[in-house]
Formats: sequence, C-alpha cells, structure tokens
Amino acid sequence: STFATLALVGFLVVLLGALVGLAFAGSRQQLAAGTHVAGIDVGGLTTRQAETRLDEAFEKVRGKPVTFVADEETFSFAANQLAVDPDWRAAVDAAARSGDGFGPIRGFRRLHTRFFGAEILPRIGVSDAALEYALDRMASAVDREPRNAAVVRRGLRIHVATEQAGRRLDREAAARTVVRSLGSL
Repeated sequence: STFATLALVGFLVVLLGALVGLAFAGSRQQLAAGTHVAGIDVGGLTTRQAETRLDEAFEKVRGKPVTFVADEETFSFAANQLAVDPDWRAAVDAAARSGDGFGPIRGFRRLHTRFFGAEILPRIGVSDAALEYALDRMASAVDREPRNAAVVRRGLRIHVATEQAGRRLDREAAARTVVRSLGSL
C-alpha cells in the first residue's frame, strides 16, 4: 500500500545516498580534492607529501623581503629576519580532519570540498623580540604627539602654530599584518 511504497522509496533514497557517499569517500591516506593550505593546492596528496610541498614553497620565499608602508615610509622585512615559522603540520592535519569521517560521511565531506573548496591557514610562530623591533621601527615613523594651537614668537615675528592631531601605530593590527604577510606563500 501507500506506506510500503513510501518505505521502499525512502530505503532506495538512503541506499542511493550511501552509495554516492561511498563513491566519493576516497582514500583516508590522501587529502580531499579542492583542499588548499595557505593558497597551495594539496588535494590528492598524503599528509607527508603536503607538508613537504608547503615546506619547499616556504623555503623559496623565506628570505625574500616584503615591503610594508607606514605613513609614507617603507619598511622591508623577510620571514627569516623575524623568525616567522608557519606550522604546516597542524595545518595539514586540520585539512585531513576536514575531509575525514566514516565511509559515506567522508564521501559527502569530500564532495563538498571538491565543489566548494577548503582553505586552511596555518598558525604562525614568530620571534617576539624581532617583531617588537620591527614594530618599533614602524612606530618611530608613525607615532606623533598631539600639539595644541599656539602663538609663537620668533624674533620680531609672531607665528601661529596650528594644532596637530596625535597618532599612534596600531601595534596589534600591524603585528597581525606583518606576521600574516610574512607567513604566507
């Protein structure tokens, strides 16, 4: 009757869903197609291959200076100067977990990653002392104390000094920008 027909249709839908999930489950040893870590495509690679690819890509840019502009002054720093060190292993492990699961569930996660992609950004370590030095250099160009308007006498001449707003380098935002830029590929 109607109930039996609905039960059969429901069973067939579940069975078809499980089969589709299993068809796209792939190997647990490989990262899902469409997976990117720091902009590098690591889909289809093992975790060890992905780490190696990311390490090699970072080695190519580790010594190249990146230019930052603060109040019309430029500052150049390289990742190796500030001891910037992305945690590739943790990023690859996170990428592996995002496409993992039991059989059909893994298949649906990987299908989603294949069509919509997955971008993982690594945690980045940095030398605090080196970063503070870089921020101090930038702050010396940006920081300015406020000045009230004043009447100033220079010899027989009287000059009006206009007020000047103070400003400070947002050290937290600058630190995030410097570290993220130097830790990227």
